Amino acid sequence: MLKLLAPLMLLLLLASMACTIDQAQLVEGILQNVDSANGEITIVTKDGKTVTLTMSTEAPVDTNGTSSAIETLVPGASVAVEVNKDGKVANRIEARQSKVEGAILEINGNDVTLEAKDGRKITVQVSGLSRIELAGDAPGTLADLQIGADVEIKFDPDSNVALKIDTEGEEAEVDGVITTISGGEVTIETERGRKLVLVVGANTRIELDGISTGTLSDLLVGMEIDVNFDPATRTVFKIERGEEAEAVEAEEVKIGETKGSVVSIEGNVITLTTENGGQATINVADTTGIKLENDSPATLLDLVAGTEIEVKFDQATNTALTIEGGH
Repeated sequence: MLKLLAPLMLLLLLASMACTIDQAQLVEGILQNVDSANGEITIVTKDGKTVTLTMSTEAPVDTNGTSSAIETLVPGASVAVEVNKDGKVANRIEARQSKVEGAILEINGNDVTLEAKDGRKITVQVSGLSRIELAGDAPGTLADLQIGADVEIKFDPDSNVALKIDTEGEEAEVDGVITTISGGEVTIETERGRKLVLVVGANTRIELDGISTGTLSDLLVGMEIDVNFDPATRTVFKIERGEEAEAVEAEEVKIGETKGSVVSIEGNVITLTTENGGQATINVADTTGIKLENDSPATLLDLVAGTEIEVKFDQATNTALTIEGGH
């Protein structure tokens, strides 16, 4: 009996492996366009076909063996994309492009030589497909580049053909809703469902409700924000409250405010005794931002009877927008 089972188990294992391999395909070609706002990329394949793929929300991007974001990719880069069975969704991208920063030493014909910050001398070739961006993202040409100018160049490491020459530091922009805040990292989800983990540092500028001196503790889960960041390191330069969110609050949502002591918590409903001796019942949603002692982010589980809190809520639905307080 065992002798009969062994071949059968082997056949089942091979069938399972074949099924797993068949679930993914590989698309190789040259990157033609990156639409980071909608999470889409367009590729011209080796056989000349143009294919537009949607990035899955968790799709990793690998550039020369280093984890990055799709904002780092430049048209002209060689890419290999793992797609799902229907050939429409990208599950993983591997790209071949290098980046160097430094000062231009020489321009000879279509060749640009620069001295990198680490002392290396690198020569890249400018082709008709090379993008040159000047101050303010204005398009430029080879004639606009000058000896001594500080530039950032992305190029194909195999051919040394320049993909993009930028005279200013690279920056990407995205807007979305904050889903988690952990340490110095903020995760946002875009309208298309793409999730992006961003790093908030000491030099990050945070502007909320007209105040330009905000801090990480002012950010709340559920808040809509616009973010400018370095796509290579995902370090945030600037965070602003999303214009759409501000408009909704100003024009559509009538915000109420109450203070009091928590009496009871049943499910997602908080009952509290207000300052004037009455009682108020507030609903807590997944998007409610909760901060307790020392402005630390918290959850509904951190609230207990007797906690003094201040609540801002949507008067139409009686749903809490923010809860702040402590014991």
